[in-house]
Amino acid sequence: KQYNENSPQVVECLVVLEVLKTFLEPLNIVSDSCYVVNAVNLLEVAGVIKPSSRVANIFQQIQLVLLSRRSPVYITHVRAHSGLPGPMALGNDLADKATKVVAAALSSPVEAARNFHNNFHVTAETLRSRFSLTRKEARDIVTQCQSCCEFLPVPHVGITPRGIRPLQVWQMDVTHVSSFGKLQYLHVSIDTCSGIMFASPLTGEKASHVIQHCLEAWSAWGKPRLLKTDNGPAYTSQKFQQFCRQMDVTHLTGLPYNPQGQGIVERAHRTLKAYLIKQKRGIEEILPRAPRVSVSLALFTLNFLNIDAHGHTAAERHCSEPDRPNEMVKWKNVLDNKWYGPDPILIRSRGAVCVFPQNEDNPFWIPERLTRKIQT
Repeated sequence: KQYNENSPQVVECLVVLEVLKTFLEPLNIVSDSCYVVNAVNLLEVAGVIKPSSRVANIFQQIQLVLLSRRSPVYITHVRAHSGLPGPMALGNDLADKATKVVAAALSSPVEAARNFHNNFHVTAETLRSRFSLTRKEARDIVTQCQSCCEFLPVPHVGITPRGIRPLQVWQMDVTHVSSFGKLQYLHVSIDTCSGIMFASPLTGEKASHVIQHCLEAWSAWGKPRLLKTDNGPAYTSQKFQQFCRQMDVTHLTGLPYNPQGQGIVERAHRTLKAYLIKQKRGIEEILPRAPRVSVSLALFTLNFLNIDAHGHTAAERHCSEPDRPNEMVKWKNVLDNKWYGPDPILIRSRGAVCVFPQNEDNPFWIPERLTRKIQT
């Protein structure tokens, strides 16, 4: 029989009550619960019990059954999992094993999966395959686990806008490197298409310092069309806004207190700091010890030495036309339910393609399922 109780002591009392009602002949009861054994031994001589709680109500019923019985009842205690020889210990082990088998047979797949996860802390996909659960049921078990919730990945909230050509979209931010002393304010800019990076160690993070960094970066790699920053006071100041207007650069700020909008440059901070630490034990040992020298060496490595999966450096991607898929597709506009094209593909991404219609001024992204490849 299955009971919906939260306390094992309450369940054991209900089991004793059920046994006393079912078996009216002389009866021996052996239990590994001191709580139940002591309670039953005292109930026959105890006073009137008031049903003030759930367990008190059960004790009252056990007391009435004991007082109305005509055949004797004996109940005793045995230590569980002691490993001692003897028929009582052996019988208790058999009862424990039978309980586990019955519980496994009566439990739902969700409960069985939760118990399995509590033991091994497997992934949701494993639970889904092993216990035939839905994806939501398996994920709920993992997310509700107190041990696993600390290690769950951060939910994916979107994609940071990237440029489809060099000098289209740049991100800029400032980080701090305390070992640089007075030049600890490290201003970093990165091209979201090519990945080219520029950094300036300066003495502050005011609007004048930001403008100085922009001029240094743009004189080296070119002026971007769109510059994205956070909502720092230097970036939102009138002085910097006027500078962007004079330089014909569109300035865009992200949501306040949302660093995910600056994910590319935030990742660049981490990469640049890692190289500043790693290169202390490399060629930098023979170079002058100055913040600008350290930053220049790290930028040289990141921009001119590191290559991507296609064998190109960031400088090569920035200064030459990027590799484009030589494909033409017809695409469907969901607004008017009509097919257009064929038009060239600029960039392929997971589940989407960037198409440049020949009669439009700007390219736009289309779900890949709404495109049809044209043989050329």
